[in-house]
Amino acid sequence: MEWKIERPHFAVSEREFIYLVALGIFVFYRIISISTFYPPYALTRFVRYLCIALICYKCIYYDRIKANTLICLGLFLCGGIVIRLKAGYMTPIITGFFILGAYKVDFDKIIKCFCYIGGMTYLFVFLASQTGIIPDLVFVRWGIPEHSFGYTYTTDFVHQLFFLIIANIYRTRNTALRWSVFIIYCALGIISYYFCRSRLGSGSIILAAVAYIYMNKRDANHHQIVERLFLKYSVLLFSTITILSILLYSAKSTFWKLCDQFMTGRLAIGKRAFEQYSISLFGQRIIMRGSGKNIKGNIDTLDEYFYLDSGYIYTLFCFGIICFCLLVIGYTMLLRKEYKRKNYYFCTIMVLVALHGSISAQIVDAVNNIFLLSFFSTINPDSIMICKGSQINNSRMEQLYEN
Repeated sequence: MEWKIERPHFAVSEREFIYLVALGIFVFYRIISISTFYPPYALTRFVRYLCIALICYKCIYYDRIKANTLICLGLFLCGGIVIRLKAGYMTPIITGFFILGAYKVDFDKIIKCFCYIGGMTYLFVFLASQTGIIPDLVFVRWGIPEHSFGYTYTTDFVHQLFFLIIANIYRTRNTALRWSVFIIYCALGIISYYFCRSRLGSGSIILAAVAYIYMNKRDANHHQIVERLFLKYSVLLFSTITILSILLYSAKSTFWKLCDQFMTGRLAIGKRAFEQYSISLFGQRIIMRGSGKNIKGNIDTLDEYFYLDSGYIYTLFCFGIICFCLLVIGYTMLLRKEYKRKNYYFCTIMVLVALHGSISAQIVDAVNNIFLLSFFSTINPDSIMICKGSQINNSRMEQLYEN
């Protein structure tokens, strides 16, 4: 018999508890691992296998996986192993386990776990860097200092903040609009730019703040054609636009040079990737160098910079075309389904995630992009954005709490 932890408006079943424990451990450790704490690799392997073991226990003992699902899981695992052996990346395997393990887990509880554990760990790393426990790496580029606040790269600090903010926006979707929250989000975007100089990342945070107002003020019963297009096909659209822009990029064109300057060199680097590497089914190992400090403590110079910052290009080259197609097709099917269920809040958040995927590789990392875990989890319908303005459907709220 399965037990539950029950509190007012909150209940966690045993199957959910096991999954959330694994997720909490991995979120905490993954954030620590990309900081300047530099944990040993042996500990990293232990955490990975512990989380996989917990998820397997949950799937086998509680989910009663059927034969056809087990076959699909086996095929997926084989694909992940091929990528691991061929390219050396563990991300598809561990992320895939968390995606499949989220079956019958309330997505709202996944979001809460990410916000609480991820938020506290993020704050812990920040405070540790400011109290001298770990180094706060400061890089000077074009005479301007850039702070990493305990992370390996300055952009990691900003991108993690972006995903925490949009997760918190989704977590609080059934509450009324608060202008103070909007001001705080905008302030975080401005402050992060001032200290980290991550223009696109900080801009994404400010855009998320604007989307917070839009989602609470927009009359969701009347969507224009462009709105419906982006709400249902955001990942497909942004991935296509990103790849086409890189393929069409020309260093001789003034227009494309301005676009590349706006994208901080992402078009030129993406073009180099297409020229130097081929696209394979199961990915390949690509040596990348960023303008930060690597795991051995050596500082990478800008002259050697080669990093695929776009999540779509990163997935296509490093994890292979099969993984890329699964990502795009899976998200497209999910967004069409949720739009039909009138989960407009979720679809709007995914527009932000899809846009951010053009400038950040974190879209394929479940610790950053927690919305990767929405494929097989239970997504509750929105009770806001169904009416005009920030009015809340109280009867729907009561029904959600009862369930």
